[in-house]
Amino acid sequence: MLQLAKCSRILGHIHCYKTNRLIALSSYRDSTTKTSHQFQNNAMSSDATSDVKEIVIPLRKKRDEFSILKALSSTTKDDFSAPHFKFIDDPFLIPMSSLDKRTFALAKASGRKAANYVFNEYPKYFAHNPAEPSIESFVPVSGFAFEDNTLEGLHERIERRNPIAAFESYQKILDGGLDVPQETAEDLLDLLCYYNSEDPPERLLADELFFHRDVGQDNFKKMRKEWKDDGAAERLFKLMKEPSVKACCSIIRGRAKYYQTDRALDEYYRLKSSGAKMDIATHNAVLAVSPLMKEHVESRWQSVREFLGDIASDGLSPNIDTFNAVCFTLSRCNRFRETRAWFMQTLSEMKNCNIEPSLTTWFYGLQIFYGADNAQGRFLYDVVDYLQDKPLLLREATDYEFFSSAMIKCFVNLKDLELAYKIDHLLTSKNTALLGDSFREGLYYTHFLRLLCLYEQIDKVMEAYTNFTPHRYTPTFTAMEELISAIDLNDGFEHLPRIWSDMILFQYTRRMDLVEHLLSIMAKKKQESQLQQLFTKTVKDIQKQAQIDAMNRKLSDNQILSGKMIGSMTLIFLNAEDFKGAWDAMQFFIHNKHRLHGFPSEQSLVRLAEESIGKSDVEKTLQILSLMSDFGYPKLDYMVEKVKLKLNLTDHQKSHLEDLL
Repeated sequence: MLQLAKCSRILGHIHCYKTNRLIALSSYRDSTTKTSHQFQNNAMSSDATSDVKEIVIPLRKKRDEFSILKALSSTTKDDFSAPHFKFIDDPFLIPMSSLDKRTFALAKASGRKAANYVFNEYPKYFAHNPAEPSIESFVPVSGFAFEDNTLEGLHERIERRNPIAAFESYQKILDGGLDVPQETAEDLLDLLCYYNSEDPPERLLADELFFHRDVGQDNFKKMRKEWKDDGAAERLFKLMKEPSVKACCSIIRGRAKYYQTDRALDEYYRLKSSGAKMDIATHNAVLAVSPLMKEHVESRWQSVREFLGDIASDGLSPNIDTFNAVCFTLSRCNRFRETRAWFMQTLSEMKNCNIEPSLTTWFYGLQIFYGADNAQGRFLYDVVDYLQDKPLLLREATDYEFFSSAMIKCFVNLKDLELAYKIDHLLTSKNTALLGDSFREGLYYTHFLRLLCLYEQIDKVMEAYTNFTPHRYTPTFTAMEELISAIDLNDGFEHLPRIWSDMILFQYTRRMDLVEHLLSIMAKKKQESQLQQLFTKTVKDIQKQAQIDAMNRKLSDNQILSGKMIGSMTLIFLNAEDFKGAWDAMQFFIHNKHRLHGFPSEQSLVRLAEESIGKSDVEKTLQILSLMSDFGYPKLDYMVEKVKLKLNLTDHQKSHLEDLL
């Protein structure tokens, strides 16, 4: 019976719900019908008074494959408190100093290379390949599928970018009495010329590229001859009975790339006299190096004009590499006034050809307009304003040089803080990866921070410093020195404990010059109690580190205390009303003064002597006065008279005072 009652109540609720729903739907239909009639009546009345405006559907906006990622990226902001993604690890292991960052990144890269070695060395253990279709980069590199004395084997070695094995295969095919198609021989020659008859260098991983200067790699081209005159490329070119224009262009580009300029020009002029038309890449390669063979600036510019005329006579259109080659030549002549006018002519010609200058173009412009340290001008201002609304694309390795060079010129030549802010906004609003590697990143932030220290208020300096460090940038010794000087100049004593904490993170606590400077500022005057206690804690940290290092004789860079440090420590303890700490610091100097560099300041000794006089401690006072006598401080006479008036001395002590004078 209870179950029947429950069922009847449930059915009753369902019936009520359906009834209410039908009533609501009926009301909605009535209201909708009324609204529809009202809208039609309004539309008819409006038609009677005015024409209906036509709805224009906008054209579809063209978007690239990165549009969604860009939209998502615009919703985020930089998190300055988070490390770079390559340094993300257990919080205790996140690197802070430059050395730790480099070690961390290169260790990860080394692990990846070791795994890749095992992957390629023992491919049979990695036969499982569930990818469909198979991704070639994820498959272990196995041996060649075809024999080296076959055309298929030669093609395979060329496609795998293995120049030496491909040339050996080419020779075996010829020794076997077979002919190699001309197109295949041209591809092989192009490969040999590109790598200068050597196998490609080992490819660096992303982390290694960021620290490439620290692993013995540098992307600055050394302008010296590196072309192998008896290499495989030259031998293959000689084996060609009638080399085609493509083959001649390949050998010209190879010789020019590795600065065998004379032979590159010989082949260039021979091909030109035969009436053959070369491609734009060959013209660019010769244009980049041949004008530098000229001795005078005017002859270099005349040579550039001649090569540009050759491009026009061949019916070719110049590209960005053409104009960058011209700008590179001009940047090597930046000491001459005419170079600026020639550079502006080059920019005008780029505009006529509808070619947008790259960051490399502007980098060469900076070298031209600010070649000397005292050079001034509006060029950098105009470039930064021009780039605000332009997409910054990475086209070649030299593009990485622009932002670090711009900030250096802003600091060295212009000393303009507002311009530095514009450059930084341009970088951060576009892509901070345009700084390139760790070396350029360090140059950029070092000069930016130094400029802030010179002209900005200390609170804003510390705000920028907090954003930069420690995850984005580890300050250099010079930057830390100037930051401490800026704090001293602006009386920003409250920031000094933070600087000491960062020096511990950056492993700068053993830099005697930095520690001396920091302590001298802490000792300048007495602070409020809490801040003064922090200063005292800093001094104790330094003393403790020095004691630990003194016990560890294997340590190459010990924490070394100097006389100047001891004097500053004494003043800091005295400002904190810690006479015992001050006397212990001075006593350490007295016992070790023959092996410590420098000596305490006169101010520290006078104040310590006055405190000991106030405590009627004759022995300590006489020891301090003895130090003042050893260093020849002028206030010794005043302190001796004060001691005679304030303290009760024995005849022996009075005699000792007279001896000091």
